[in-house]
Amino acid sequence: MVLLSLFLLLVIVILILILLFLAFAICDLSLPSFSPALLPAPTTASASSFCNFPNPISPARLILSVQPKPKASSFEPAHFISRELSWLEFNQRVLEEALDPQNPLLERLKFFCIVSSNLDEFFEVRVAGIKQQIESDFVERSMDGLTATETFKAVTHRIRRMVDDQYACWRQSLLPALAQNGIRILDMSELDLHDLGWLLQYYRAQVRPVLTPLAIDPAHPFPQLLNKSLNLIVRLEMAKGGGEPLKHMAVVQMPRILPRMVKLPRSDARQDYVYLSRLIGHHLARRGKREPPQSRGERIAQPPQRRRRPLGDR
Repeated sequence: MVLLSLFLLLVIVILILILLFLAFAICDLSLPSFSPALLPAPTTASASSFCNFPNPISPARLILSVQPKPKASSFEPAHFISRELSWLEFNQRVLEEALDPQNPLLERLKFFCIVSSNLDEFFEVRVAGIKQQIESDFVERSMDGLTATETFKAVTHRIRRMVDDQYACWRQSLLPALAQNGIRILDMSELDLHDLGWLLQYYRAQVRPVLTPLAIDPAHPFPQLLNKSLNLIVRLEMAKGGGEPLKHMAVVQMPRILPRMVKLPRSDARQDYVYLSRLIGHHLARRGKREPPQSRGERIAQPPQRRRRPLGDR
């Protein structure tokens, strides 16, 4: 049985070799035989003189013909949105979490603070980049079809609506909810004599020694302000010999070594606070012993390696 198997295998191998030999023989007979002496002398004629192609194609045209054609884009500027406006819509969703009454109160307060922190970073990086594009001589439209100036106007309009929503959220939603849970933020006019006396002692001992007003006048450059700092712009009027009163402008920066909110002493579980900026603005008149100064709070955000610019009232 083994010998029969070996014999059949040998026969199959011999048949395969015979078929391969016949295939090579047929290929040799089909090719024309010619000698180099019968070839014409080389000329400058093209390859078409040796080939019988009906439409010869040069190598350069052949390479171009096999290259894929770029797909024509059917997207228009209306299909795109500016990344700055897209980022602001994301921040709006964070603000909506602060507006959602189903979230815990302190979690809503955290979302509210995140919105302000995000806006600070947005002004430092994104708005600063847009202003650099505006100041440059190169004008180009982005994928959404807007120039840098048009993007800046759209961003400004969107931020103003967002800040209005922020103030509405704080005044109409969060502040009343905090008061219902025993956490009140009071104005100076809402305090009794005991609280006013305690705050006066706190101001004299803790606040006034670290205040450094910076004068603003045409003879000196605008003072350098710290990034992300809260400042009071103060206007003072001082009488001089019965004539026209002297008017001075100054910047008072809120000290960072003190908490932004001063907690009032209470014997019960109430938690009452006063803004440090309101406390300073209330007592600034005592320094000059004149009429109460007019003050306005300004939040400063500094773009990287650029001048500091006010973000607006906080």
